[in-house]
Amino acid sequence: MKTLTKLILAAAMLTVCVAAKAQWIYGTSRTYGNTTYHNYYDSDGGSTWGTSRTYGNTTYHNLYDSEGSSLNGTTRIYGGTAYQNFYNSDGGSLYGTSRTYGNTTYHNYYDSDGDVITGTTRTYGSTSYTTLNEW
Repeated sequence: MKTLTKLILAAAMLTVCVAAKAQWIYGTSRTYGNTTYHNYYDSDGGSTWGTSRTYGNTTYHNLYDSEGSSLNGTTRIYGGTAYQNFYNSDGGSLYGTSRTYGNTTYHNYYDSDGDVITGTTRTYGSTSYTTLNEW
């Protein structure tokens, strides 16, 4: 479940960067116990950091970026489907689902501007590749 939660959070953070028109994002996530620490950087010179804590089937996310905004939300997993709800301090929101089949996670998100964001994360060993498209 922690791996799925990391993939979902990475996809959500990528979605934020897509909305900000960043060209690419890279970073790390490390887990110690029930807490995951995140550090990500984007091509526009920005950065995002924060923590995620898992209790049972729910993960709570608290993230901050270099421009002073925050992104907070939850991921709840039921029957193999992850349900996400994120809110940022600028008044926007992002919600949707992710589901994994084999080494591929399929993402379907919607934001408060009416955009649809879909994509996949493919995992090979300890490396994951995420592609998201905004419609």
